Amino acid sequence: MVAEGMFKWLAKLLAMVVIFSSCCYLVLLAINWQDQPASPASVKMQHILQQRAQVAEQDNGFVHYQRQQHRLPAFSAEFLKLYQHCQRATCATVLNDAQGEIPELLLQHQPQLEFYQQLLKFPAWQAPTITDATTIPAYSVLTRMQWLQMLHVWHALSQGQTDVARTLLQQDFTFLRRLLISNSQLIDKMLTVAVIKQHLYFANSLHQTLMAEQYQQVMPNSWQVPFTADELSMLPVFAGEWSFGNNLLLQSIEQTKNDDIPVVEKWLVAVLAKPFFQSQDTSNALARNYLRCTAQISSQTVEKPAHNGLQWLYNPVGKLIISANMDYCRNYTEQVLELEQLRRHLFSGAL
Repeated sequence: MVAEGMFKWLAKLLAMVVIFSSCCYLVLLAINWQDQPASPASVKMQHILQQRAQVAEQDNGFVHYQRQQHRLPAFSAEFLKLYQHCQRATCATVLNDAQGEIPELLLQHQPQLEFYQQLLKFPAWQAPTITDATTIPAYSVLTRMQWLQMLHVWHALSQGQTDVARTLLQQDFTFLRRLLISNSQLIDKMLTVAVIKQHLYFANSLHQTLMAEQYQQVMPNSWQVPFTADELSMLPVFAGEWSFGNNLLLQSIEQTKNDDIPVVEKWLVAVLAKPFFQSQDTSNALARNYLRCTAQISSQTVEKPAHNGLQWLYNPVGKLIISANMDYCRNYTEQVLELEQLRRHLFSGAL
């Protein structure tokens, strides 16, 4: 009798748990029954993307780079070793030690150097909007060619060709600043920032090596012009990231329909994920957070947006995505803003 009573009590408890869970599930379904319309923040992001002027292929250095980079010969092991060893703090020492090797390296890599100097002459550089991971451009060749240009500067100075070195630096820095203002994706922006820092660290190596008078003679005019708000702006980049994130989420949803996905996994997604994910509300929140981030950068108060408990009942899956998305806001924007500090240090040698 005791066992039978215990069994009935457990059955009632289980039934109550099932009923309570079902009621909670239905309440959540009701709360998440409808998505939101596009918000003003989303409309603004879409407007930024639509305002982006399209560059003709013949004027676009990126198109030329993508079409021709694979035809270039590989970089030699000696060049790659020198490239890896030439870090910002030790580059002057490394290049001084390798002074006798540099002319031969430049001769070996003449095709890459000529190709890079062709890119510098293009009036525009516009990479397409990234829609998925397969469309991310390969930029390793570009970064190595840029440093090859710096080797050319170093060699010109060793031959007493100050005017040549100054022209090469001016062309390179002007090109990189043009890239900086045209970037519309985070990966493009951060790569450009990294290459500009590579240029500025090399400039500091010159400051350490050259006499003050020669350093003044080799300084290009572009070093003396502060970075503009448009060059340092992250808004076009965040608009591109917003578009990329939207496409990625939609692709993830479509992938759940593939026949290759196990039935159990499909069922879990259909029952526990899809009903509680609102794509437009997520897109609205991402746009709002990106705009908030750009507005707060100047005040150095970039904060991760908070949600109270009740807000999590609507679109909880989307809010999980959003909460992880903004972690990098301060990190990336500070790296971009650091460029102006590094440029100013060129006049004090404090890099």
